[in-house]
Parts: sequence; structure tokens; C-alpha cells
Amino acid sequence: MKSKTKILLVLLSVALNLAFLASWGWRAIRPGPVSPASSSSVSALSLHQQLDLTAEQRRELEPQLERFREETAAAFARIDREREEMLALLAAPQPDLELIRAKQQQIQADQRQCQERLIAHILAEKQALSPDQQRKYFDLLRQQPGARLPERILGQPRSSSTR
Repeated sequence: MKSKTKILLVLLSVALNLAFLASWGWRAIRPGPVSPASSSSVSALSLHQQLDLTAEQRRELEPQLERFREETAAAFARIDREREEMLALLAAPQPDLELIRAKQQQIQADQRQCQERLIAHILAEKQALSPDQQRKYFDLLRQQPGARLPERILGQPRSSSTR
């Protein structure tokens, strides 16, 4: 019974991490603008449009965005494969906890790498923006559905000091 609980907790942890990363990643890599009716889920391209970038800023940021999309898409494909491998390990008649933990660590390392890429990308974009654009940029990022994930999962709002 104890090992089944551990397996379920590992699976839940992986699922939550994947959900969070998928939410952020999808919004960053999906092409095309989002309709104004759903402005809380802006894509990176739409976000750039809402910031009223200059031509020079667009020339600087668009190649960065394209590189980020390519790297992120490859990382998510790898995480998807690893997730399938994890599910196969969990579904085995006699799950091997050692292999499951190793796969979990591999997935977490790839997720961490995605988070590091995202942070580096956000910081690089920030540098190209004026102070007013930076304020708007972070306000728009705060409106992203993934930014409110703890509320959706836990059913409780975050304190105002973390917003």
C-alpha cells in the first residue's frame, strides 16, 4: 500500500509540473495573435503587439522568440516522450520504483531546463523594452492563466504579496 501511494504521488507531481510547463510553453510557442476577447491568454506574438514595439525592438526580439520557440518545442517533445516512458513504468505489473525515480529525475531536470530557458528569455526580452513597456510586459505575464495555477489547483487565492 505504501509503495502505491508513493507511485501516485510521483505521478501527481509529474502531472502538475507538466501541466504548468505546458501552459507556459504553449502560450510562448503557439503562432498567431489571440483574439481580444481572450486577452488574458496572450501568445508571445500578441504580447509583442500589445507592447507597441518599435521596428528596432521587433528586429531584436523576433529572432530571440523564434529561437526560444524552437528550443522549447524540442524540450516539450522530449518531456512528452519521457512522460510516456514514465506511464509505461507505472503501468508495469511490478513497477520498479528505482526506475520510476530515475525517470522522474530526468523529467524534472528537463522541466528545470525549460524553466531556465523561460527565465532567460523573459530577462532578454525585458532588456530590449523601455521602462513603460517592461511594466506592461509583466502585467500581461501576470494575466497568463499559468500564473494563477496555484489558485486553480488549490482552490485558494495567493496572498496579495505574491502577486
